[in-house]
Amino acid sequence: MHSYKMIPEDVLFFRDGKPFGPVQKSLFPPPPSTVYGACQAMILFDWYERSGEKGDIKSIVREAKERIPQEYGSLELKGPWLQEKDSDLFPCPMDIRETTKGNGDGDSSEKNGGLILPYEFIDDSRLVSDKYCGAFYSDEEAKTIKERFITAAGLKKWCEGKTLHACDFVSSKSLWALEHRVGIKVDDVKGTAEEGQLFSVDFVRPTPHFNLAIRFETNHKLPGSVIRLGGEGRTVTVKESEPGNGIPSTKITPDMKKVKLMLVTPAFFSHKDGIFPNGFDEKTGEFSLAGVKLRLKAVIGGEYAAIGGWDSAENRPVKLRRAVLSGTVYYCEVVEGDPSRLNGVSFTDNSDDAKKGFGTISLGVWK
Repeated sequence: MHSYKMIPEDVLFFRDGKPFGPVQKSLFPPPPSTVYGACQAMILFDWYERSGEKGDIKSIVREAKERIPQEYGSLELKGPWLQEKDSDLFPCPMDIRETTKGNGDGDSSEKNGGLILPYEFIDDSRLVSDKYCGAFYSDEEAKTIKERFITAAGLKKWCEGKTLHACDFVSSKSLWALEHRVGIKVDDVKGTAEEGQLFSVDFVRPTPHFNLAIRFETNHKLPGSVIRLGGEGRTVTVKESEPGNGIPSTKITPDMKKVKLMLVTPAFFSHKDGIFPNGFDEKTGEFSLAGVKLRLKAVIGGEYAAIGGWDSAENRPVKLRRAVLSGTVYYCEVVEGDPSRLNGVSFTDNSDDAKKGFGTISLGVWK
C-alpha cells in the first residue's frame, strides 16, 4: 500500500447528508467516499493531460470507461484518519469512559486529567439485550469521552486491553476551530439576494501551530498535486508520506476466542436495524466475517450519520445512506473458523464500499 496525506491550504467544509438549511455544520474528518473520489479525480486528470484525449472529460468517464486507466476503477483505499505533526490520530473507541477517580497512586483527576479505562464486563449474562447494546461499566460516575482522538500508541493499548491515560488522547479543539460564516441565497436568474434567505456555515480551520493532515493508504501510486476538496472546492496539497505502521491492530491468532472490532471509518450494514451486518441472526447473535463465524456479545456506539455525495460524471447527488459511525465497537466471540483470517479485512457489507475505505477496522482482544 502507498501512504498519502492531504494537507489543508485553507478552511474545509464537508456536508453531511441533511438537506441544506439555515445552519450547516461540517463533518470532519471527511467520509471515505470524499477522499476516494478525490483520488480517482487525480488519476483521471493526470491520465487526461498525458493521453492527448479530446472532448469533455465527464463524457469520457460516463460513456467510454474502457479508455480510462485501470487504476481508476481498481483503486482501493484504507482510511482516512488524521495526522498531527507526523503522529497518526484515530477515532476514539466508544467503549472508553473517563472516570473522575485517581489512578490509585494518590493522583487526583485534577492533576492527571482523569484515568481513562475501557469497559469492564462485570456480569456476562447482562451483555446480550434485544439490541446487543448491554455492555456495562463498573464505575457509574464514568463519562463518555467526546471530541477527542486517540493516538496510535493509545489505540495499540486499547487493542491489547491495557489501561489508557489522558496522554493517549488529543482534543479536537486543539486541532481545529469552527469558523462561523454567514451567507445569503442569490437568485440564479436575477442575480439578486433573496429576502429571508440568510444561512450560516461552520468551516473547519486547522489550528495554525498544528500540522494537521488527512492520512490514507491506497493500492496505487497517485500523482501528487494540489486539488480541490469538499464544499466550495477548498484546496489541499496531496503528498506521499512515510508508510508508518498503518492502523494499530492486534494480530489475531488461531487460538484467540474473543475479539473486538472498532470502526476506524463509518460502515454500511444492510440488516434491518442498520447496526448489524448482513446475515446477522437475531436469535443467536451470530454472523460470518471472512469465513469466520462470530457471536456478537455487545455493540458500544451504534449511532448513525447520513452519507451521500455528488456524482460529477452524472451531475447528480448520490443516494443518501445511513452509516454506523466510526468509533463504534463490536465485541464478539469466535464460534467457528480460524480467527486469524480477520486480520486486514474490512467490516462493511458491500465490497465496493470496502474498496472506498468504508468499514476500515482496528482489531483487539478482550477477556
